[in-house]
Amino acid sequence: MTSIHDPVFGGIDAPLPAAETHKPLKGNGSKSRSRTLPKTKRRSRKAQFETTASPGTVLASVDTTDSDHHEAPAGDTPDAVDGTDDAAYRAEIASWGDLPTGEHLLDIIVSERERINALLEATRAPDWKPGAPFKKDNITALNWLKNTDAAEYEDCISTLRACGVRIGPLQQTIKALDPKLSGDAPAEILIDLINENVELFHDAAKSKHGYADLTTDDGVRHTYALNSQAFEQLAVTLFYGQTGAGPSKETINTAFNTIKAMASCNALARPVYLRTGKDEQGAIWIDLGKDDWNAVCITAAGWEVLAAPDDIRFRRSELTAALPMPSIDGDINALRPLLNVETDEDYVLTVGWILGAFSPSGPYPLLVVTGEQGTAKSTFTRLIKRSVDPVTLAELRSMPKDERDLMIAATNCHVLAFDNVSKISDEQSDILCRLATGGGYATRKLHTDDIEQVFDATRPVIMNGIGSIATRGDLIDRAIAVSLAPIPRDARKTQAEIDKRFEEALPRFLGAIFNAIAHGLREPVQLGEPPRLADFANWVASCEPALWPPGTFMWAYGASRDDADEDLLEADLVAETVLKFMDKRQSWQGSATELQDALEDLIPDRQKKFWPAGSNSLSTRLKRAAPLLKQRGVEFVRRATNGRRQICLVKPSGQAPFFVTEI
Repeated sequence: MTSIHDPVFGGIDAPLPAAETHKPLKGNGSKSRSRTLPKTKRRSRKAQFETTASPGTVLASVDTTDSDHHEAPAGDTPDAVDGTDDAAYRAEIASWGDLPTGEHLLDIIVSERERINALLEATRAPDWKPGAPFKKDNITALNWLKNTDAAEYEDCISTLRACGVRIGPLQQTIKALDPKLSGDAPAEILIDLINENVELFHDAAKSKHGYADLTTDDGVRHTYALNSQAFEQLAVTLFYGQTGAGPSKETINTAFNTIKAMASCNALARPVYLRTGKDEQGAIWIDLGKDDWNAVCITAAGWEVLAAPDDIRFRRSELTAALPMPSIDGDINALRPLLNVETDEDYVLTVGWILGAFSPSGPYPLLVVTGEQGTAKSTFTRLIKRSVDPVTLAELRSMPKDERDLMIAATNCHVLAFDNVSKISDEQSDILCRLATGGGYATRKLHTDDIEQVFDATRPVIMNGIGSIATRGDLIDRAIAVSLAPIPRDARKTQAEIDKRFEEALPRFLGAIFNAIAHGLREPVQLGEPPRLADFANWVASCEPALWPPGTFMWAYGASRDDADEDLLEADLVAETVLKFMDKRQSWQGSATELQDALEDLIPDRQKKFWPAGSNSLSTRLKRAAPLLKQRGVEFVRRATNGRRQICLVKPSGQAPFFVTEI
């Protein structure tokens, strides 16, 4: 048995296997080729190795044995190959079979295929080492085979597995050297691509949410939240364009962790807005949601559509849809025929709510829409939502029972619209109050034990239902209530007809709204006695002179509040009973238990099941009813007399007895 010296595998002397010991391996052409040279050629190469082998020499086994075997040229004998003349040898190989003729490609095919064949032959050596395939040259050859012929590569991997090679680590090593990835790890490539194409920054919040600006060739700036699906799709597109393959989830996660850290630690802080914002000069910007990313800029001088400046960034969710281009020929009554409000005062209140919804900051009152069946409550709510913050899906939603779900919805939309609300629980009422005036919600971050996730949002909210759906005094204080009128059968229209008329009217309506906002910036007003949401009331009072006589909105708002208070009084059994109790009294003082006993005789039998069960519950209900009682001339105060807590009910014209210390 003749042996050869092969420095590639540690300089071992391995017996040279016979040509027929291995399964044929397909070549680069359409014809199959065995993994060894024809016998005469192999002997020639064997002689060459025995006489001229030097460090770095590899066993050549480019093979042409198949059913269409090309015989060696006439006169070709083992001695005809000069082992020291590589150029002659390459020319000889090219004449053997159907190999590519390009010199560079021929170099790759010869060297990589020789190494693959040498690797497979070495697996039969007595002192075979399973670590041999992990050498750099062998990894390069295996990667070449993987990208050239997947079937051959799988055959080769099967052979190596049978010889004790750990295939998992081997394939990971091959993957890391994939020439498609330019030798870098996939995550590093994705990070480089993102840094080359976008500008990273973070918002001004303490959590420092990361964002990226992508400026296209035509100068349009797109802003993406780093945790959005849109940004992930952008990253996948960049990676595919560079490598021809999509990144794995592991690659995306690894790269995004680094990108988010770069955005929060090394990048600039910029204010980021959803649909509406204000720049450093006090101008109001409203994102139209179009592909050109232009926005309406409103100043004291008027409004125009422009590209947002450097100090204004708008973020968009997957739901964001476009507002139409506003018309310079504004008409505030353009939507009046489509909104089935009961009175002109209700329309004034609706327009005032829309003016407030376009304000860059809260507070925002709730718009509570009520009406009997068949008054087009859902259509009204949908059209108002489209007038300020249109979305692609789920225009109307059911009222979430979970605070987390409500806050997530508020994160993705500027205006929240809830349909067919039948009842608002005390917990939901508290959540809506926080959304109106601003507040946060903290919860445990998913898949963690001690990390808090905080949602903080102030949003305009619309909800509709039959009857009085807002029954808590603190929620009514933050609400605008409008009523809808029944629609006669002969006046009903299809949804398609309504949508068409709405699309035609909305540009003129928005033009009038933006003119009014410009007037509000030009001539701000401060009301002498503003209601609960003072900032909102001052804002609408500043804008309304461009639409109708000053004071129109506050008059309609006051009348609406009186109606709401009447409804609230009818719905509040405790307040109604206390007013009945104080009808012929100037004052009363005693403990909660004593008041409970004194009021029980005034409660109708059919309503006793709704009465507070204990004195503590009664005290809590009295606190909530205190503003309503005060409007009806009865003040509720808790005081301490001789170390005991006492409840005092007194009419302003009377003198409360035994007042000592207020609690």
